[in-house]
Amino acid sequence: MNKQHERIFLKAEGELLEIDCLVRKSPRARKIRLSVIGGDSVLLTLPKWACISSGRDFLFTQEKWIRRNLKKYSHGISLSKFCSEGKKIWLDEIPRTVTWRICQNVKNPRHQVEADKISLFIRVSDNLEIELLRACITLAKEILPQRLKKCEKKLTLQPGRCRVGNQRSRWGSCSSNQTISLNWRILLLPYELGEYVLFHELAHLKHMNHSAQFWQFLEDLMPNAKRLDRELKDVGRTIIRVGQKVNNVISQVDPVPMMFFHPMHVGREARLLHLRRYRQE
Repeated sequence: MNKQHERIFLKAEGELLEIDCLVRKSPRARKIRLSVIGGDSVLLTLPKWACISSGRDFLFTQEKWIRRNLKKYSHGISLSKFCSEGKKIWLDEIPRTVTWRICQNVKNPRHQVEADKISLFIRVSDNLEIELLRACITLAKEILPQRLKKCEKKLTLQPGRCRVGNQRSRWGSCSSNQTISLNWRILLLPYELGEYVLFHELAHLKHMNHSAQFWQFLEDLMPNAKRLDRELKDVGRTIIRVGQKVNNVISQVDPVPMMFFHPMHVGREARLLHLRRYRQE
């Protein structure tokens, strides 16, 4: 098991809290970690030695922390709102606004790049958000590999391949087989911050950690890396939520109902907690 989704109900003070929990095992993790990644979502990271049941036990002990931090995390921002408000998208150093047009004869999303704007052409659909998200991902799959290729010129190493996806919480990652995965929302970051993400992942081709050597190597590639990292955490907190409202639809996760028993945190009258486990990714 690398990843799996679970829908969990926590019960306390006579109130049920429903959350979406992404469970993943990490070879780098030394202890069980819990983090909030959305308005109703948490990420439970387990070390290789930890079983899922121990992770669930830990999650249930952190209910107050979960409730408190979920309240701080706003829900996803719709793409239609983002575009309508004149927010910018960064294909290169020039910021551009985004408009869209619904076309009867369009099956797959298309785009047209002009000096100061980008036009998205999408098909007729009952769900505008899904079509806008598909159009943005299509655009990113064209642009981000090109930007990464330019950044590679500063290195002697090259990634095995580049993938662009719709990640919920990560801007990018670099796997042990040198595959770099990028979040399409990098296009929504100011250009310098987007470049920082690309160089950050490229630096992992040489250092698969965040050691002092990694940061020094990254500093050589991208000066002021630590400052940019802090800015990314600040600015990215809002941008990472754009389009999050339709993440579960795009990933096409099929729920499979099951039951989970947790006697420590539920009264006798409601000992069975309904929990949906989703297809492993």
